[in-house]
Amino acid sequence: AGCVASDAGAEEIGCRTVHSIDPGELCPTVKDMSGVHHMKMRVEDAIPRLAEGGVRIDLWTSDMCLHNMHEQLDWLLRAKEAGILSPKAMFVLTLKCNIGHSKGSYDNQVEREVTRLQGIATGIETMHLFSNRSGERTVVGFLL
Repeated sequence: AGCVASDAGAEEIGCRTVHSIDPGELCPTVKDMSGVHHMKMRVEDAIPRLAEGGVRIDLWTSDMCLHNMHEQLDWLLRAKEAGILSPKAMFVLTLKCNIGHSKGSYDNQVEREVTRLQGIATGIETMHLFSNRSGERTVVGFLL
């Protein structure tokens, strides 16, 4: 039982396997956790490998630092198209706004991205968590 996740930190919610996709080094406390598989590469290289291995991910989390915020959703959709996401997979995405300086500007940019999920996801919530920087928003939901 348990889920298969695509990022570190999911062990605590009952995931038996975590595929941590990051070209950098993992913190030793994460790397040494049972079931963590560090894929020391970029997401564009990891998705095909996960597909070749027949991996199905139940929880997709991503806080990648990307130049264009829309790429965060693009990678979720590419993972879905590659067949590596389970039906009704949950996602947790950190959208990082790097244009503008106001809460209103950040909220509007994120809302435009969230509309892209209409018809393909449900239970979508956008939050500004205490751990988020001023221009970051966390979007959660479930794929249909």
